Amino acid sequence: MSGLDHTVARFLGGLRVAVLVIAATVLATASLLRTTDLHRPLWTQLAAYCAFAAIVTTELVLLVRGRSWGRARWPALVVAFAAAATSAVTLHSGAATGALDWAYGTVGWIGVLLLLDRPIGFLVGFLACHELLTVTTMVLGSGGGELAALNAAVAAIGALGFPFGTGLGATALRALAVTAHRVAEEAEDVRARDAVGAAVHRRRQERFAGLAATTVPLLTGLAERRLDPHDSGVRRACAIEAARMRRLFAETDEVSDPLTHELATCVDVAERRGVLVELETSGTWATPPLAVRRALTDAPLAALATAVTWARVTVVGTAGSLSVDVVADCGPVDLPAADPAVVDVETITEGGLLWVRAHWRTERSPR
Repeated sequence: MSGLDHTVARFLGGLRVAVLVIAATVLATASLLRTTDLHRPLWTQLAAYCAFAAIVTTELVLLVRGRSWGRARWPALVVAFAAAATSAVTLHSGAATGALDWAYGTVGWIGVLLLLDRPIGFLVGFLACHELLTVTTMVLGSGGGELAALNAAVAAIGALGFPFGTGLGATALRALAVTAHRVAEEAEDVRARDAVGAAVHRRRQERFAGLAATTVPLLTGLAERRLDPHDSGVRRACAIEAARMRRLFAETDEVSDPLTHELATCVDVAERRGVLVELETSGTWATPPLAVRRALTDAPLAALATAVTWARVTVVGTAGSLSVDVVADCGPVDLPAADPAVVDVETITEGGLLWVRAHWRTERSPR
């Protein structure tokens, strides 16, 4: 069942129960049960009654199971019309629409029962066919006349008017259900867009929060001429910030291995400065969370960004751990502080070489 069908079924649920109760009450209080001795032949009337009772019982079962008639409604309509026709043509002459014509006031509710969830035109057509059959039977049986036509018109007010009004109510409820479903879908779309927008904004704030502490002061110092771009320390800081920004941009890319992809962007920054860089990977690993990837690459990134002529980057994944190693001819570098609760960072300096290792144990992964 589609979302719209489910909404319509919810709106029509109470009305469906009410129609079932009315149809069952009308059938249980039919005059046939009190006038069996007046019907000849009786078996045709009993057959029509049993057909109506079977339809009402089936509707009760479907309602309890939360199901609808589906395509079975059409053969059921044929059975209902045939039962009404059988009852009408086997009545005594002049009994149509009278006290003995128990089926006349019942079949309309049977039609509503079967066509409640269909457009009103189906019910109108069913009621019109039934009324045409009744009028024809009545006129032919009594010889016609103004009195017969008047009796038919008066009887139709209650026997067909109330079922028709119920069908109109169902039509209004279906229209209301369609509107409610559309409004709910639009509201859900708005909530989804708001959630996506909030998530995007939050991620942007998280990405640029780190730059506010390092990149912004550096750019401000250069703009205000407090920092000398020819100074080697300033140039090293600019190289590190350029690599961090490239890593920041790479974090939004949809790739199968974000860690290697972000390191590759940092390698590209170094290679643009003429540094010969080797990037090697070994083992396998699951994608670390963003905070872990940043912690793993912060210190190695600083060494890679300040390498003079060459550097080697190695990523090693083993069961339960992941490490990023960089060896570069950058000499001593002020590395960013690492959170020991996330990664362990080791450094060794020998001559003009710096070895940096960031190691993450997966069991310490932040949630």
